[in-house]
Amino acid sequence: MQKPSAGWICLNVDAALPNLTKAGSVGGVFRDSEGNWLYGFHKSIGITDVLQAEPWGLLVGLDLAHSLDIELFQISRHCRQDGSPGFVSSFSPSVCPSTPSRPPG
Repeated sequence: MQKPSAGWICLNVDAALPNLTKAGSVGGVFRDSEGNWLYGFHKSIGITDVLQAEPWGLLVGLDLAHSLDIELFQISRHCRQDGSPGFVSSFSPSVCPSTPSRPPG
C-alpha cells in the first residue's frame, strides 16, 4: 500500500470472525507517513457477521481519530483473503463541509 503524504496518518482497520463462534472482534492501527506505529485499538463486538464487523472496525477507528484530534488521515480496511486492501480512502474533516466539526474545548 502507498504511504500517506507527509503530515497525514494512515488508519488501517480489520475484523476477525471465527467460523465456529461468530464472536467478532475489530482492531486497527494508526501509522504516520513513515510507517511508524502511533496508536492501536482492539474491541470485541459480540456475535455478528462480516457485513457488520467490517463497518464496526471503521466506526471504532473513526471515533478514536476524533478523540485524538487526528484531522488528516487515510483509511485502509482489509477485507480480502489475500490481505490486499479492499478499500482505501483519504479523509480530511477540514475539506468536507458536511462533516460536523468538534466543539471547542
